[in-house]
Amino acid sequence: MKKIILFGGSGQVGSEILKRFSSIRSIEIDVSDEEKLKKVFEEYQPDIVVNCAAHTGVDKQEDEQELAFSVNSEAPKKMAELCSQCNSKFVQFSTDYVFDGEKGTPYLETDLTNPLGVYGKSKLKAEESVLEILGEKALIIRTSSVHGVYGHNFVHTMIKLFQSKEVLKVVDDQIMSPTWAGWLAEVTLKLIDKGAAGLFHVSSGTPVSWYDFSKEIFNLSANHLETVVTKEILPVTSEEYPSKAKRPKFSVLSANKLIEVTHEKPISWQEGLKKHVDEYFEGGI
Repeated sequence: MKKIILFGGSGQVGSEILKRFSSIRSIEIDVSDEEKLKKVFEEYQPDIVVNCAAHTGVDKQEDEQELAFSVNSEAPKKMAELCSQCNSKFVQFSTDYVFDGEKGTPYLETDLTNPLGVYGKSKLKAEESVLEILGEKALIIRTSSVHGVYGHNFVHTMIKLFQSKEVLKVVDDQIMSPTWAGWLAEVTLKLIDKGAAGLFHVSSGTPVSWYDFSKEIFNLSANHLETVVTKEILPVTSEEYPSKAKRPKFSVLSANKLIEVTHEKPISWQEGLKKHVDEYFEGGI
C-alpha cells in the first residue's frame, strides 16, 4: 500500500479526505516551518503528499501578504522540493481566483491566468513552482467556493445570519461554481488512484451568483431552524458591497477535462449544497 501523508487535515477538504480514506497519515504542523517539513519527509518517506493547508481568508490576506505567500506559495514549493528528493507525487489545491473573471465563459485549464488579489497571486505562484519542480509528478486541483460541514464557510455564515438579521444583502454580480467539499475529496482520491497529473479544474462546473446561492441555502435550511429572523434577501452589486480584496466577476471552472478523465459528470451545486445542509443539521451543529 502506498504511503500517503496529508497536510491540513483539520480543514474543510482535508477532513473530508480523512473521513473517506483512513489510511492517510494526517500531519498537523506549521507548514511554513521548513525544518519541521524536512523532519516529516525524513520520518515517513511518503509515496504521495496531499497539501490541504492554506491561508484562505481572501480579504484578510490583503493585509497579511507576507503570511499569505509564506503559507500558500513558499510552503508548497518546499514540499515539492522535498517530494522531488523522495521521488514522491504531490497534490496541491488551487483556486478559481487565479483568473480575473473577464472571460465570461467557464475557464479551461489552458486559459491565461491573471489574479486580482493576494490570495489568487499566492496560489498561482505555488502552481508555477510545483509544476516547475515536479512536472508530471504533480497534480494541481483548482476548485471554487468550497463549502462543507467542517470549518468556516459562506453556507455556515448565512445559516447564522438567517437567525439574527431581518434583511440580508448579497452580491449578485459575482458568478462562481460552488463545490461541496465531500465530493471534492472523493474526486481527489479518484484522480490520485488514476495517476492523474497536471492541472485539473474540479468544481460543479455550473454557474450561480452568491445571491442565488444564498437563497437556496435559505430554502434548504429554514425549516431546520427553530428561529428564522430573515424576511428578505436583497441582491446588490459588488460596488454596493465593497470588500478589501477585488474578486473576479465570473470565475466558473469548466469540468470538461475532469469528465474526460473520470467519465463522470460533476455533482451539481444544488445537490452538493443539499448534502452539506442535510449533514449540517443531522449532526446537530
